[in-house]
Amino acid sequence: NDKSTYMMDLLEELTLTFRLKNQALPLSKETVNLNEFIRRIVIQFINDPANGNWKFSFHAVSDSVEAAIDPKWFQRIIENLIVNAMKYNPAGTEIKLSISAIEQHLAVIVIEDDGVGMETEVLDKLFDRYYRGTNTHDSSTGTGLGLAITKQLVQLHGGSIQVASTLGKGTSVRIIVPV
Repeated sequence: NDKSTYMMDLLEELTLTFRLKNQALPLSKETVNLNEFIRRIVIQFINDPANGNWKFSFHAVSDSVEAAIDPKWFQRIIENLIVNAMKYNPAGTEIKLSISAIEQHLAVIVIEDDGVGMETEVLDKLFDRYYRGTNTHDSSTGTGLGLAITKQLVQLHGGSIQVASTLGKGTSVRIIVPV
């Protein structure tokens, strides 16, 4: 059953990467309040009993920040980054999300953790397809496509994504999208 689920996930991820690569993934953009949008995602993680071993926090920008995004795909971006922060860090890790604005033109979403961090070699390959970081011994979870898809989805929204990490201190992912 686990292998079947893994294979189905892999097929879905491969189909999505193919659609993204061939610019065949239309976006249904809506103007969304990013504070409220991300707050709801964080609340879902907090309310899931399976996530009780991690600490979550969210810091909204004081003013309303609205952006034209496809809610389905943008939620996938944020959820994937949170899940990765949980997957590659031990229980007790704090995962913080925050939003800020650069003038009235850009929204900056930061997802950071105080976990184990990454080596430079891992950072350099992070957005490569089929690269699965340090947990490659576990073949039943992950396809190695999540962050490649995340980057493509961010770019499809006209944005950019950068990752900074220090071993033993944690990782910070910064997404910038137009508002």
